[in-house]
Amino acid sequence: MLATFKYLPGHSLIHRLDPRTKLAAFVLVMIATIVVDDVRVLLALFALSFGYYLLADLPWRSTWKAWAVVLFFAVVIIGLINVTLFGMAPTYIKSFHPIFSFPTIKIGSFVLERTVTWEIAFVGFARMLRPLAIMAMILPFTFTTDPYMYGVAFRRMGLSDGVAFALDLSLRYVPTIARDFFTTVDAQRARGYELEVKGGGIVNMIRRSAPLIVPVTINSIAGGEEVVEAMELRAFGVGPRTWTASDTLRFQLADYVVMGFFLLTLIAIIGLRYLSPYGPYWFPAQWFE
Repeated sequence: MLATFKYLPGHSLIHRLDPRTKLAAFVLVMIATIVVDDVRVLLALFALSFGYYLLADLPWRSTWKAWAVVLFFAVVIIGLINVTLFGMAPTYIKSFHPIFSFPTIKIGSFVLERTVTWEIAFVGFARMLRPLAIMAMILPFTFTTDPYMYGVAFRRMGLSDGVAFALDLSLRYVPTIARDFFTTVDAQRARGYELEVKGGGIVNMIRRSAPLIVPVTINSIAGGEEVVEAMELRAFGVGPRTWTASDTLRFQLADYVVMGFFLLTLIAIIGLRYLSPYGPYWFPAQWFE
């Protein structure tokens, strides 16, 4: 059986919005994060997104795990590893304010030198803010929207039955994989399996993860085949699909206000990016002089 994201019924403004409005707001903010590289603009955009998240009135105990995963991804994977090892400041930035340097590595005639500067760090700050702003928009959708309305919302947005159903299954795929993973972990631990072995190192940990990855992958493939067979038995795609509760979706004044607000926000950010000095990469060199 396919799992779904946890749905928390409520009476907040975000709960009362049409699912299509939440999707449109999410897409608009996601595009806005791609347009700009200026830390100041991205901070303002994150503040707007987080304000939208707060309007959903979601309990922290239900969302902290999702925030923890995104914070780890944003800070560790993007901010520390990716930017520190591979990040580069724009070529038109001529200032150079080092933070630290890695030891020089010499292999024959090959010399590897890497210095992390504040210019590179500001690239990292901008990249870290992007997933945080996007998460602040997607959490209200997943927690305040009945999972059975996902496909209906996609279909009412003008997508075909096949595309709407595929997107619906994609949203259900993530929590299904998470459920199967933790079920497999519990089953393996009941058999005496331990992923964390003292002194094993990260290489040994990766090697020992096979008893988790293989069953989860096989279950995912088998589950996908079951869904395909179930759709074929119901002759999916032969004729138009009847979407239950499709006629219940109606745009209200609040929906137009929210969509208009984020659309204007996107237009303003595009204007800042291409018609003003705000939007491209920004570095306050005077702070370090």
